[in-house]
Amino acid sequence: MRGYDTLFVQRVKAIKHEPLALRVLVKACLRKQVPITRLAAWFGVSRSTAYNWMTGQTVPHPRYLAEMLRAAELIDADSLL
Repeated sequence: MRGYDTLFVQRVKAIKHEPLALRVLVKACLRKQVPITRLAAWFGVSRSTAYNWMTGQTVPHPRYLAEMLRAAELIDADSLL
C-alpha cells in the first residue's frame, strides 16, 4: 500500500477540520495511512469528494457524521483496512 505524499500530509495537518467527526476521521486516516480510495468506497462517494473533505475544500453532508466516527474507530482497530 502506498502512503500519503509528505506535502499532502503537511497540508492536511495544517487544517482545523470541522465538524469534529471529520477531524477525528482524518487523523485516523493519516495515522493508519488509509487510502483515499478506501475512504471514498466506505462512504459511497467519489475519490475526489473524499480528497476534498481531507483537504478542507468541502464539508461533508451531515448524514455522514455519525458514520465518520464509526469509520475512525474501525480504522484505529485495523478493521477497515
